[in-house]
Amino acid sequence: MRAYLDSVSRQWDDALERLRAFVER
Repeated sequence: MRAYLDSVSRQWDDALERLRAFVER
């Protein structure tokens, strides 16, 4: 469960970074 949560939070970080870069363009 812990590893699953870690991977999910990492995916969210990735998505948020991409979204932020896209918005700031």
